[in-house]
Amino acid sequence: KFYENEVFLPTWYITIAIIIYGVWNMINDPFAGHISDLPMPLTKRWGKRFSWFFLTAFPCGIVFAFIFIPPIGSNHIIIFIWVILLLCLFDTLFSFCIINWQAIHPDKFRSHKERTRIGAIQIIMSLIGLTLGLLIPTLLITQNPAGENINSYILMGWLVSIIIIISIFLMFPGMREDSEMINRILKLESQKE
Repeated sequence: KFYENEVFLPTWYITIAIIIYGVWNMINDPFAGHISDLPMPLTKRWGKRFSWFFLTAFPCGIVFAFIFIPPIGSNHIIIFIWVILLLCLFDTLFSFCIINWQAIHPDKFRSHKERTRIGAIQIIMSLIGLTLGLLIPTLLITQNPAGENINSYILMGWLVSIIIIISIFLMFPGMREDSEMINRILKLESQKE
């Protein structure tokens, strides 16, 4: 909607960009999962999952805002390339974040009771996040004539990015891997070699 109604990128460019993004998403998730399982130099210091989360979460939050800051005034090809690159970059960073966020749970929460309790908390937080994710853009994006709402999208993009970054900081204590977890991972990795 943003690129069609505000940036005036022709619909067929948007269609091709979404198809390319869909193909990239199909390849990207298994790729991110595979790469996340490989040994990493930071594992010994920060842990396997926290390292990937830390390295990709902040850029993911920032890249989100740039999706809504296209090079206005450029020709359609440049904007088309911008859309594809930003969507694919965001998706890659997001995949690394989410895969490692989810993968840490079985290691961190060893009992069925803990996993059930954490699962319930995740569902509640997801519902709150989805509600805010729908509400915030609706409140910020103006309804002026087409092409005159770009600044409200930029504001929304930066505000959501700030919320993402604050959320990442709040997640740090739960994402940190203790020495027992790190040693368990290092032991498993040494057995693979």
